[in-house]
Amino acid sequence: YFNFYDGQAQIGGFTRIGLQENIKKSNIWCLLLKDGKPTYSRFILEVPYTETGMGQGVTVGGLTYRVLEPLKRFKIEYKDRDTQLDLFWEAVHPVKEIGEKKGELPENIASAHYEQGGIVTGTVTIKGRSYPIQGFGMRDHSWGIRDWEGVKNWMALWPIFGKDLLIAAIRVTLLDNKTIHTGFIFDGKENIDVVEVE
Repeated sequence: YFNFYDGQAQIGGFTRIGLQENIKKSNIWCLLLKDGKPTYSRFILEVPYTETGMGQGVTVGGLTYRVLEPLKRFKIEYKDRDTQLDLFWEAVHPVKEIGEKKGELPENIASAHYEQGGIVTGTVTIKGRSYPIQGFGMRDHSWGIRDWEGVKNWMALWPIFGKDLLIAAIRVTLLDNKTIHTGFIFDGKENIDVVEVE
């Protein structure tokens, strides 16, 4: 998952590739916003499965993620008729494991999970018009069992104030109404655990 936002251009986006290895299917999500309003959305649940790794570039439904430098630099590309992404994503801090404390996240909701903030540059084309992008974004990578039926609510906020201050605030409510608070604050020097999200 990669997101981005350029406050000057007022353009943002969310992209996600899901690889369901157990059933050999994939899924994608690409949502773009301009001036606070959705301008493009594509969500496809069943796309052919790929075993290609991110070093060579994982492509699903026109969306490609490629590792340029492990855990540091990535390329995001997307093409669907007159809508395109051509973005570079560069980390501003080390990855932070979410759910690293034993029992913090149940195993059935992808407890193997890390998040990271970065700088995003490149070009976004919406309905044939291209915009330069210079902004910030968050990414996550999770693996293992992901049973969305076991979650009543999953809320995540990623306020980014610059490369010296960004926050990942996550609150998960399970079916039994147990609430899990997690996330981190990067203060320009280190990742600090979040213990409560209100």
